[in-house]
Amino acid sequence: MIKKESKIAIPLGIILLCSIAAVLLMQLPFFHTLEHKTIDWRIRFRSPDKSFGKDVMVILLDEAIMDQFPCRSPVPRGMLARLIQIADQGGARLIGLDVFLKNLTSEDKDNELLLAIKKSGKVVLVSALREEDGRYRLDLPHETFLNAASATGVADFPINPIDQRIRELHVYYEVEGKTVPALSSSPFLIDLGEEVKPSKLVGMVRF
Repeated sequence: MIKKESKIAIPLGIILLCSIAAVLLMQLPFFHTLEHKTIDWRIRFRSPDKSFGKDVMVILLDEAIMDQFPCRSPVPRGMLARLIQIADQGGARLIGLDVFLKNLTSEDKDNELLLAIKKSGKVVLVSALREEDGRYRLDLPHETFLNAASATGVADFPINPIDQRIRELHVYYEVEGKTVPALSSSPFLIDLGEEVKPSKLVGMVRF
């Protein structure tokens, strides 16, 4: 009986030690980088769905860009307007703007951005999640910009601080009893022909 138990205990002990070692090793920067590289290789050699994503543009400001400004907020409205115009001129069918337009700034610059959003007619704005008393609520962009946009989606572009790449995205969030699409999902749903609700949140029927 002792020999039988030892035969079982030894492999289990080895598995446990290997698991602990793996967890500890994964905390090292080298293994984080290695894991990211394998994710990059898998994404690169996948066969993407070419039916979606063509001519869809996301305007995303990373750390390197934001460091060029004297302050991080508010992001210059004139620059955002110009980026939307460039995307339109480049033939973008849908434009995701990953800059939270919570507040108004100067009237002339806000109007410049507002005009660019209206003229485009295909801009999806980003919303934010706020935690209050252990519960999340949806924080929408300022109604001036929201009313001019095609839709909105929750911020979901976590940029890796080491190599400035995006590897993980949330498809949707459960907020206030509703299923709310992420910014990356909203253009997808619009591309599938989903209707936009008055709140500018696209439906989640197809998920």
